[in-house]
Amino acid sequence: MKCLICATLLAISSVNVAFACTNSAWHSVVLAGPQRFEIRDSLKGEDGTDIFGIRFGPMAGPYPKIYLFIEYDGSCPVQAVSLMRHDPLPAPTEGVPPGTYNLTHYTAESETILQEFQLAPRYEYVKTRALQAMSE
Repeated sequence: MKCLICATLLAISSVNVAFACTNSAWHSVVLAGPQRFEIRDSLKGEDGTDIFGIRFGPMAGPYPKIYLFIEYDGSCPVQAVSLMRHDPLPAPTEGVPPGTYNLTHYTAESETILQEFQLAPRYEYVKTRALQAMSE
């Protein structure tokens, strides 16, 4: 496993920088925007790719996220799974307010809602679903 600092820098660049290497419409959805974030997991994918599990801070912006799992091949994001609120919030919000949350799988070719929730699920559940979707 890479050093924590290296993994952190890689994930930050994946989350906060526009993806010049992809034409995917979803790249703006996975950007951190005004939200703070922390890397919870740094994992290896089946093909030696890096997968980062990211937890976001106060919900804010046009794409308020709770969790993001992003697979990165060293130069480009390959796919991502995000749990985010369906509707933007008018102001930054601590905690997880009631509402509709979508667990969505993004690839270069598609955007698929895996599940819809009225209450946000826990990190470990989302991690299991994300890794399952990324391996299919």
